[in-house]
Amino acid sequence: MTETLRYHRDLTIHELVRRVAQAEPDRTAVVLPGRGGAPDTVLSYGELDRRAGHLAALLAENGAAPGSLVATHMDRSIETIVAFLGILQAGCAYVPLDPAYPRERIAFMLEDTGAPVLLTQSSLAGSLPVTSAKVLAVDPGFGADRAGSAPTPGDGSRAVDGGCLAYVIYTSGSTGRPKGVAVPHRGVVRLVVENHFTPLDRTRVLLQLAPVSFDAATLEIWGALVHGGTCVLFPACGVPDLDELRGILVRHGVTTMWLTSSLFNLVIDRAPETLRTVAEVLAGGEALSVPHIRRALALLPETQLVNGYGPTESTTFTCCYRIPRSLDAGLASIPIGKPIAHTEVHILDAARSPVAAGEIGELCIGGDGLAVGYLHRPELTQERFVQSPFSADPAVRLYTTGDRVRLLPDGNIEFCGRADDQVKISGHRIELGEIETALGELAGVRQVVVLAREDRPGDKRLVAYVVGTGLTAGSLRAGVAARLPAYMVPAAFVVLPELPLSPMGKVDRRALPRPGGDRPALESAYAAPRSPLEELLCGLWAEALEIEPIGVHDRFFELGGTSLSAVRFVAKLSERLGKTIPIVSFFEAPTIAEIAAVLTRDFPDAVAGLAGAPPATGHRISGGAAPGDRARGIAPPAHETAMAIIGFAGRFPGARDTRELWENLVRGEESSRPVTADDLLRAGMDPALLSDPDYVARCFELAEADAFDAPFFGMTPREAELMDPQQRLFLECAHAALENAGYD
Repeated sequence: MTETLRYHRDLTIHELVRRVAQAEPDRTAVVLPGRGGAPDTVLSYGELDRRAGHLAALLAENGAAPGSLVATHMDRSIETIVAFLGILQAGCAYVPLDPAYPRERIAFMLEDTGAPVLLTQSSLAGSLPVTSAKVLAVDPGFGADRAGSAPTPGDGSRAVDGGCLAYVIYTSGSTGRPKGVAVPHRGVVRLVVENHFTPLDRTRVLLQLAPVSFDAATLEIWGALVHGGTCVLFPACGVPDLDELRGILVRHGVTTMWLTSSLFNLVIDRAPETLRTVAEVLAGGEALSVPHIRRALALLPETQLVNGYGPTESTTFTCCYRIPRSLDAGLASIPIGKPIAHTEVHILDAARSPVAAGEIGELCIGGDGLAVGYLHRPELTQERFVQSPFSADPAVRLYTTGDRVRLLPDGNIEFCGRADDQVKISGHRIELGEIETALGELAGVRQVVVLAREDRPGDKRLVAYVVGTGLTAGSLRAGVAARLPAYMVPAAFVVLPELPLSPMGKVDRRALPRPGGDRPALESAYAAPRSPLEELLCGLWAEALEIEPIGVHDRFFELGGTSLSAVRFVAKLSERLGKTIPIVSFFEAPTIAEIAAVLTRDFPDAVAGLAGAPPATGHRISGGAAPGDRARGIAPPAHETAMAIIGFAGRFPGARDTRELWENLVRGEESSRPVTADDLLRAGMDPALLSDPDYVARCFELAEADAFDAPFFGMTPREAELMDPQQRLFLECAHAALENAGYD
């Protein structure tokens, strides 16, 4: 296909893919890179279409009629793409279920969908809950042994139009019940055809990195395949190993990729060169970090960064902002941009009337990207998908997002926060109420509050505060992990005798304490490190988790670790050992003792070099003591009290900052000035002191000491006037030091 696709509301995904397959059957459609020296698996458009056609026929034979929902329980693979396309060719809609979800959650989704058929892989069949659906295995090479062309699509495929369902993706629900967002073909086609937030055509190579149960996969898969581009599947699930990611991006010439904000920050912090060859990097899922974007712009001069915003209910993206190479010095947040094609947005007040430009209101979305609604939830659909006040047609709807935004003078939109308890962490939309409901069902729990805290800049995590009897962090974690997916399990559990209340009798969320740094109660007893390697590992864990002491048999994820913190840990470990440690080694050995054994086996030279090295100097909550030392009464070695300066500032006579001070010193400029005796006497100086031969009549002055910006620091001019001048200078220097360290 060489012509440019034109958007039409009744086009379907599988129709567009079939056009490519018929025009260029030998063109590469999907690539699964080989690992450990294994060859790549490559699927052409003709082969993809043929295998999907065989699967569509198999689905029809097993009771999946047109309009049915067909569930998939599959890891990212060639067969997953075949499954999605085959389901669409059968006139059905796919429902991706993440194999990492607890059985209880998967069982609920299967029952809720009423799917007559469930597609899985033989390796995963044992983890499935009991279901009434017909289970079919779609294993590696499915359909490859069937010669000839693909079966002609049946009546079901021909009956499908743009308004029919393409997929259902489940998101967190505030009532404790996940909700299925039902998305039509039209929403997907409107996203990837004739849109301009990023170039999408036959020359593009898109990386499929998101979980297939996450709506970002919609862009990654169909953004490539409806145009004749190439979809490269990252060959592992979870957070990627950055070295492996860099190799795949380079080797396969990936032009376009999507990263959650958290993963983008991690890459920019640890290995920004990973993205150097990528033409377009789209990031989002939560607010982008301005310092990370600034650093990326400086380090990736050939890469276009795009901020992508949109709820699942509006098919992946609603607004996008192609970030310019130069940002305003005072920029506080990255705008979410303007609506993409075939999408409309309105900023409304509580009465659903437009607010004035610059005022904050709720973002409401219309256009062809809207979901049909929530599966089997008519009351919730009616609540969130409302009739548009701007149209007399009752069928024209707006989705009320709950996101608070404002219109900027340049026409872009700025995200200002949420109007409810919904949060986004690592790109996942989470209703805190669903976690609270799951915890409240556990034995012994009387009260529970869950917060999303960001005690360290850029490190947002879930914290659960629980009141009850016989509760430990370990029992709470195990209980909720059996009910919720891993991304919804709190990183920390704080058991309190009671929840703090405000004078109005409500829970005072601001008074809830920051999770402590003490090791929680675990099944395994504390065991101290026994070697320099285990000391190093314990120190790095303490830094990553802000917990001590760390025992050598403790499990990383039971201590509140996440996939992202695991990647940070492995990156620091690789740096300390001078060897690239694959992330898979960590997930295969999630305790200190097991990791030490793997490292000793695979990297003996690096481990041997630790024998004469000083102990690890990672984060120490107790001020420098190694894990467990505080309990054993051991003082920290002198070298562990060293400090690293990452930002500094100051005000000096004759110099407004440290740079000017240094320049004065280099030039030998004097910062003091002489003062006459008359001036000193008028100022109240004792005449006897002036006659002292050792008295030096010079003074030091700070320029602009009276130029304090009171509103910037949240004060009235009168409050600033009453404040000690040294306090005002301290506030100015503290802010300057943070900016110097890169925190704007």
